Amino acid sequence: MQRICVECDTAFDLYGRAKKLSGGLSTQCPECSEEPTVRALGFASGDGKMASLSIVKPATEQDARALKTYWFKASGMNKGKSCNMHNPGLTSPQTSFTTVSQHGAMNHKGKM
Repeated sequence: MQRICVECDTAFDLYGRAKKLSGGLSTQCPECSEEPTVRALGFASGDGKMASLSIVKPATEQDARALKTYWFKASGMNKGKSCNMHNPGLTSPQTSFTTVSQHGAMNHKGKM
């Protein structure tokens, strides 16, 4: 999908590889994009009968990769639900993030 940049009036592909790598606003071409886009991550955990959900936004793309890798290793994802949180040698990464949203698990009576 071709769009016109609001800064320099050049045409660019909104869904092209260059735009995806540069991030930024959808109205700016890859050359004019200044702010990097860091995607938010969602983590679910099974607490009791319901799952809780946390959505976090890492500070950098490297922090996002480190958090995602740690979560897949620690939660037992794709391993038959074998939780590996307390495995020796598995330490949480030193990353910075902000919590966007959090929904805690509740029991059937609505209590936390």
